[in-house]
Amino acid sequence: MSVATQALNSQRIYKVINIDVAERPAVRKPIKAKLDKRVKICLERAKLVTESYRQTENQPWIIRRARGLDHLLRHMTIYILEGEEIVGNYASTPESLPTYPEFSYRWLEDGLEDEFKYALDEEGKKRLKEINSYWQDKSIESKFLAAVPEELKPFTTWTGAVGGAWKWPLGCMVLNYELAFKEGLKGILADVRKYRSLLSPKDPEYGEKKEFYQAAEICSEAVIAFARRFATLAEEKAALAEGNQKNIYEQIARICSRVPDNPPETFHEALQTFWFYHLITTQIDWNSVGLGQRFDQLFWPFYERGKSEGTITYERAVELFEHLWIKLDDLGQINPMEHSILQVGGTKFQSATLGGTDGYGNDATNELSFAMIDATMNIRTLQPSLSLRYHEKINPGIVDKATDCIATGIGMPAIFNDNAVIPWTLYAAMEHLSPESGKLFGVACLPLLQNVHSVAKKIISFLPKSIEEGLENYFHNWPYKMFVAGGSIGDALRALAKRTGFFNADKALSFARNWSNTACVGPGFTGMVSVQGTLATLICASIFNYAKCLEYVLYQGVEPTTGEQLGARIPDPCTFKTYNEFLNAFLHQVKYALEQIAKIYKISEKLYSEMMPRPLPSILTGMKTSIIRGKDATRKGDAAYSEVFLAGSVNAADSLTVIKKLVYEDKSVTMSEIIEACKSNWRDRENLRRKCLAVPKFGNDDDYADLVLEEMYRKGVKVFKRVKDHFGNHLVPEATMAGGYYGIGISTGATPDGRRQHESLSDGQLSPMRGRDVNGPTAVLKSCSKINPVRCGNQLFSQRIQPQFLKGKNKKLFTEYLKTWFSFNNWHIQFNCIDNNTLKDAMHHPEIYDNLIVRVAGYSAFFTELTPGIQEDIIARTEQDMTRQQVRSC
Repeated sequence: MSVATQALNSQRIYKVINIDVAERPAVRKPIKAKLDKRVKICLERAKLVTESYRQTENQPWIIRRARGLDHLLRHMTIYILEGEEIVGNYASTPESLPTYPEFSYRWLEDGLEDEFKYALDEEGKKRLKEINSYWQDKSIESKFLAAVPEELKPFTTWTGAVGGAWKWPLGCMVLNYELAFKEGLKGILADVRKYRSLLSPKDPEYGEKKEFYQAAEICSEAVIAFARRFATLAEEKAALAEGNQKNIYEQIARICSRVPDNPPETFHEALQTFWFYHLITTQIDWNSVGLGQRFDQLFWPFYERGKSEGTITYERAVELFEHLWIKLDDLGQINPMEHSILQVGGTKFQSATLGGTDGYGNDATNELSFAMIDATMNIRTLQPSLSLRYHEKINPGIVDKATDCIATGIGMPAIFNDNAVIPWTLYAAMEHLSPESGKLFGVACLPLLQNVHSVAKKIISFLPKSIEEGLENYFHNWPYKMFVAGGSIGDALRALAKRTGFFNADKALSFARNWSNTACVGPGFTGMVSVQGTLATLICASIFNYAKCLEYVLYQGVEPTTGEQLGARIPDPCTFKTYNEFLNAFLHQVKYALEQIAKIYKISEKLYSEMMPRPLPSILTGMKTSIIRGKDATRKGDAAYSEVFLAGSVNAADSLTVIKKLVYEDKSVTMSEIIEACKSNWRDRENLRRKCLAVPKFGNDDDYADLVLEEMYRKGVKVFKRVKDHFGNHLVPEATMAGGYYGIGISTGATPDGRRQHESLSDGQLSPMRGRDVNGPTAVLKSCSKINPVRCGNQLFSQRIQPQFLKGKNKKLFTEYLKTWFSFNNWHIQFNCIDNNTLKDAMHHPEIYDNLIVRVAGYSAFFTELTPGIQEDIIARTEQDMTRQQVRSC
């Protein structure tokens, strides 16, 4: 770490929201937020946006949005901190956070009386309420609540089973930085003006397209003006500075006078260009999370050129990454409760992907892959969260470097399996790409393939179940098989398909091989694809709790703590004669919950599409598809799909296992006994609880338990496919919940797996419930391998490994363990490597461990900042002994 980055890092206040158990935890409000008293709310953004909206009340929404961004970028306070070499801020002071009243604000006003009361003084609270008064009937929130029918009102807030994202859109539009770097904003703007000049008044969509091009032009010019303001400020500061600091200011002035309107020429310019776009599109214009870029590939051409010209060294690249890491880590936000549940520890899920393959399937590791890890070990920021793509040709050196980083305890990098993710990416693309977009990625026959796939699925549904399930597994992997399988015959057929223009397997595979981790553990299409919808790619339709759906089977859809009918009305489960009847009732509750949130989502997305278009990121995503179409990405994208984040799957499956064995097979326990035990939170029923805990649990390579989870996921995916979003496409299960497992667990009553009321759920969708994986690390991997990741979507999987197994002579043992994990075709793995003695001491002496970082679930956080419940959950996770693993040769 350089002296400059060390100084910058030490001066920062972490502007993150943490959570704690609510004083009276309830199903609808299980948690309360915690904010550092030094963090303040900046009123400037809310004030400027409101000024602009007042001035544009009779103009089209897309113009209002563009002029709002223009007003912000030209008038907001900017500053340059001494020592920083990448510049750009989103609030008026380093310790402040902006607000977004055009989306929603009522929850914030309520919070100012409680958890956020120190964020504004009394005068500030008065001013904020005056600003917010303009939005009483004009915000998304007010329009949405007015549009929701009475029967859906109970589902507009967190129910314990589902919660929508309508209050606070966290969707990330993954930008095509390669395009932005190649052409510069001036080049992209020239295309906008060219297509605008070609418009014909006879075009039935003339008005909409003209407005889009006008808005894109306003936004582009505003971004250029924003950069120039920093150039001017740096020049002013340089005139007053001396020595090295003067040189730094002069360099900032030179860079900000060139980019982002011109293509960056140096590594430093590329980093600054990235930061301007990322800051504006995810923080100033919109409040979102995620990142979704392969940094070692994106910035490599600039680094390689600089190395050959002698203008940059490896050490300098590491230092500049450290500067960028500080900027990324400094982003924060104040959230409504429903989203604070997810972001325990305050993360914005900004993931930087490294490693993987190039478009031809060769190892893509380069010097910047190592530099990213070195920067992370040096600066020890929580963000960006590193994601390493692992494959059969991976450079052993990067695995060794990654192991060193994991051994520091910071929980990075998380590791992803290309053999699972690439087939999934192809399947998702074939299923969700629009027909016209298929041509861009080598599949001109996409409409035909989609129709054939749809017909084939209908045909096999009439076959015997065992045959149907086998064919379904095949069809979930059909695009990948079509592009790679068949040996010499397959190669010949693919060559013929390429010559006839039917499809180009090489091009399609290249597209899939360029995937990156968008946020927590979810892969995203690269910026070459624009995903339609304002909430798209991350939190789209809902967060979802499988365990609560199971709880609603026990109580016939009635929330036991409030008496509300929040689940589907079903028969008394005591009348069910077979396990399949119970399982079907559970799936019925899943479908009911999804149907309610889909109705909510259709209303909110329609409003966002109308009122919150996004012209700037629209022209920076896809292969200029928004520019060519003349349509904002909220209106027409290359792909359209809606994700639902999942929690509680392992607990639900373990509970199903208990019911299957004890109630229906052994008949040693009655359903009424299970119901009464859960309703009483196991009070006076400890013997029954021990009996339930003794039933096999997921994570021990026991087919009895593991295949219950496999069946639940497999049949659950079918349920998701029967529920449509506003695009007319089915909902997509996104099997990750980040830190939501804890807060959602507080909303959930006792469950038949032996879990008590308010206890956290399993920390990942393939992570065994804490302390239940007792047969060693390889057994856990074998359990996970029974869940088809291509079929069930991405799977968050955490393991605790004792620190000594990542160092010295044991390092090779860990490397072999990773090979075993890879050979099982598992999706993802991440590690906590801090021993229990250290964690327990940190709980009692937090002042000594203020820099102790742990992996929570898909992201890292400072251990002492976490609520005690999460700290205890991490400590209770099984510490795996690597000497117990059975290494499988690969």
